[in-house]
Amino acid sequence: MTRHSQATPTQADLDLLQTLFAEENPYPWNPTQPESEAYLTELETEFELSNCLTNTEVTQRSAALFTQVEKLYTATTLQQTLLQRFADRVPRDLLHRLAQGALQVGEQMSDCRVSLADQLVECVREILPQWQAEDLYVLARPFAYSMLGSETEVRGTEWTELSEVEQARISLAVARYALSELMPPESR
Repeated sequence: MTRHSQATPTQADLDLLQTLFAEENPYPWNPTQPESEAYLTELETEFELSNCLTNTEVTQRSAALFTQVEKLYTATTLQQTLLQRFADRVPRDLLHRLAQGALQVGEQMSDCRVSLADQLVECVREILPQWQAEDLYVLARPFAYSMLGSETEVRGTEWTELSEVEQARISLAVARYALSELMPPESR
């Protein structure tokens, strides 16, 4: 038994066919054609920001957006720089946390004149919670005041094999490097 019935088109099928074969183009597929200019202009006026926001609001919001983009770019760039320079000797997680600490310190302390020693201690405080602030200041002093021997070499020794003092020194050295990367080039 052969079934030879023809399906009747549904309303959805008819609507689809009408849309596909309509006289008017629903969308100009080539925006460089002169006739698509009127269509695109009409769309732009339909969705103008000036209907929603004033010029002052657009300026303020765009400034806030660009500030956020700049912060994200700076954070990413700083993390990449620290990874390139220290990843073979310092754990990645620690480098990410040091970068975040340096960014927070730079943001919080940019308004006031805070000593470099204070900035360094603040950068490593979360990473080294077992250390007293006074002890961190003692270790940070050579990095903050350009004393002889302040250029601690981050050796190739495994991080876990280093003493706590060496880990703290290296953390401060990386924090010093991160803070210097955040400074404008003319003040380095």
